[in-house]
Amino acid sequence: MIASGCPSRTDYHAPFIAEMALDMVESVQTVKDESKEPPESLRIRVGVHSGPAVAGVVGVKMPRYCLFGSTVTTSELMEQTSSVSYYIFLHKMSIEIKVYALVCMYVRT
Repeated sequence: MIASGCPSRTDYHAPFIAEMALDMVESVQTVKDESKEPPESLRIRVGVHSGPAVAGVVGVKMPRYCLFGSTVTTSELMEQTSSVSYYIFLHKMSIEIKVYALVCMYVRT
């Protein structure tokens, strides 16, 4: 999970995250899984969503910075619904993510 504009708000959170997502999908393909024969490139799925979220440190023994809210849930469901190595933001389509809602997704293939 990665967030932009948290804890310090920025007007450029969307382009920062979109560029980072593109870079991650491209970069991870250069990493090989040597346990496979022949070695295969690693593949990831990415879900991007913009909106309000609540953030804070949770835990005492192992504190973690966590994000909560429907924005977080939507981005997680978009990632789970996406195809491997696809970018989810350019070509419009509507899909139902679990029982959550009908969401317009933008996919760059």
